[in-house]
Amino acid sequence: MASVAVETATQAVVPAPTVTLLPTLEPEPVAATELQPALEPLAQVNGVVTQTGGLIKGLAIDPPFVYLTNGPGLSILDASDPAHPRQVGQITLADTTFEDVAVAGGLAYLVGPSGLWIVDISDVAMPRLVSHSRLPANGKAVAIQDTLAYVAANGIYTNPPGQNGLFIVDVAIPASPVLVGSLVVDEDTYAVDVQDKLALLVAGGVHFVDVSDPAAPKSVGFYRPEFGMVQAVAVTGDKAYVNAFNDFSVFDITDPGAPARLGSLPVNGSDIAVADDLAFVAAGGVTVVDVSDPTAPTGIGWYWAPVTSLELSPADNLAYIVVGQSGLDVVDISNPRRQTLAGSWEIVPGGPSWDDPSITKPAGVPGRINAVTLANGHLFAVEADHGLWAFDLSDPASPQPI
Repeated sequence: MASVAVETATQAVVPAPTVTLLPTLEPEPVAATELQPALEPLAQVNGVVTQTGGLIKGLAIDPPFVYLTNGPGLSILDASDPAHPRQVGQITLADTTFEDVAVAGGLAYLVGPSGLWIVDISDVAMPRLVSHSRLPANGKAVAIQDTLAYVAANGIYTNPPGQNGLFIVDVAIPASPVLVGSLVVDEDTYAVDVQDKLALLVAGGVHFVDVSDPAAPKSVGFYRPEFGMVQAVAVTGDKAYVNAFNDFSVFDITDPGAPARLGSLPVNGSDIAVADDLAFVAAGGVTVVDVSDPTAPTGIGWYWAPVTSLELSPADNLAYIVVGQSGLDVVDISNPRRQTLAGSWEIVPGGPSWDDPSITKPAGVPGRINAVTLANGHLFAVEADHGLWAFDLSDPASPQPI
């Protein structure tokens, strides 16, 4: 791809977001009697997988363990044998769907409509709830740095309506988190990444936020794409990687107040992970982008799967990807031009998967199904992007779209 001219990433002028300090968080009681029952076993009926746990949205890794938000709880997998990941622990926390998880220092931090949950994972077989604190908005994403949790949250769907923005929580004492600062923005927030004194907050575009004083975070730069909204960000060194509608861009953030767009590639993605000179973009599959020349990012490899989230373990040459609602794929990335499936974990062991080479994926059938129901020998499936699908189950081993 041809290089693009350097430009300052201030395509849209927005009012400086206001900073609102909120009261100290009041941790919810965590008596054992308040915990929900364990996740119910998953079932396979007539070749159709039913999932009672919930949608897998969040993913974090601390090799050899993989942490997945599984609907209302947390599932922990041992991936020391990448070909055979196995579940070693789980905990059900709330009657909700968690949006994201981060792990650090023997603790897992989960965010969702009910706020911030901190779980002790020092014993992966027996994860234990440490605290639950409500935020003034629904948590969408979380990043941990030192003793601070950075939470991107939306308030539009709360009752009463809350605030959109970045909420910084002191978790030095995990049992008693304290909200120390916040940055309120006008638009819904979806993602956050942090490095040193800079946080990137996705809210329509990308806010470049100075967090050198956690009690008073301030937006020092802003980028809004020409089309659509920003969906994912990652920051490494003096570079930021931003994914918007059909646009993967690399920014020089040496001066966060004037981020400069260096180059771009037409890729539409929902998540980004970066290792050395390679960026891995969840884009209907995994697109590998060579960013060694930031003015000319180039796609060099692709792995098909209905990917919603991904994490990398560069030391092991492995990528861990959430495959819609079906489970987890472990992908060998030692040859980024030709990635191969090293192993997988299915929500229902032995259940059907579009990644199984013995199963032919019908043309046009979606990869991410949010809900299913059975009626009169037919399966009706709701898919996020394309609506309602009907399948003929007269041959249960080979459901066919109608």
